[in-house]
Amino acid sequence: MNLDEKIENILSKYGDKIIIAAHHYQKDEIVKYANLVGDSYKLAVECSKGDAEFIVLCGVYFMVQSAALLAKNTQKVLIPETSAGCPMADMISGDKAEAIITKINQISGKNVAPIVYMNSLIDSKAVCGKFDGSVCTSSNAKKIISYFLDQGRPVFFYPDLHLACNCANKLGIAREQMAVFSRDMSLRLNCDIKDVKMFLYDGYCHAHQRFKVEHIDDIKAKFNDINIIVHPECKEDVVAKSNFAGSTDFIYKTVSNAKPGSKWAIGTELNFVNRLALQNPDKFIIPLAKSPCFNMEKITLQSLANTLMNIQNHIENGEALNNLLKSDESLRSDAEKALRQMIKINES
Repeated sequence: MNLDEKIENILSKYGDKIIIAAHHYQKDEIVKYANLVGDSYKLAVECSKGDAEFIVLCGVYFMVQSAALLAKNTQKVLIPETSAGCPMADMISGDKAEAIITKINQISGKNVAPIVYMNSLIDSKAVCGKFDGSVCTSSNAKKIISYFLDQGRPVFFYPDLHLACNCANKLGIAREQMAVFSRDMSLRLNCDIKDVKMFLYDGYCHAHQRFKVEHIDDIKAKFNDINIIVHPECKEDVVAKSNFAGSTDFIYKTVSNAKPGSKWAIGTELNFVNRLALQNPDKFIIPLAKSPCFNMEKITLQSLANTLMNIQNHIENGEALNNLLKSDESLRSDAEKALRQMIKINES
């Protein structure tokens, strides 16, 4: 049997016990087997709502950690490829985040609210919960920042600098009211620290960092009636020059619901853009520039088949599960607290 036949055979026998969840950035060969396709928020919140015993999450490591935090005790969360990490998530540790939060509180005399982007590891999320903050995604970051600012708390947003700046611009927060911590923990400050509303961290997504204003200029020179839509992990100048900016889910819905014949250049991960083009043959859709997420591409048909064969052998023969994700119990409570705070704010 080839890989597709092996996968289909296992799912025909045990499909009621298994949910395959795939991030939008996965390749078509993976997405075609997914019961659930979505962005990081949707995967974390939705994939544990069913009764499936085994959750196979085709995404990068932090996504699987988040799903495991919210999964039921009866559910087992597996990742097909454990080396599928996220460089941005690795740019800050929980220890460094806690040191920065402590430093801000000491020198400002205020109780800063930590907001950690979903694209972070469990130790970073746990620190956020410990200091009564919240996780956020690109779709709800602006709402969550506003929630804490309205309480009179300045925020420390980490690790994505570009998403934080783009949200600050939408909220009308002046550059003088923002301060940036570099990865060496040095602080760039433009005002009295007591006047800072947002403390940022100098992290970024490699896939979205690649997009430049020059790409927009080149595309518009070729197609003067084209719409530019980008992810808010892109740099400020790219977002400012685009027609639309929003989360992966926002991009998906905006382009899918657009008028037939409309033209779109999309500034986000390449596999997702290519799939949108295939799903919308009545529109002209191209990547703003070709920028794949190489870690997402580590999930292959072979690794998915291996995971499903492992589950089958576990069910039939008691074989130990490989790549089973278990939350660090010392971090679980605080990390889950930060995730649930996000859900509470987002759904209020």
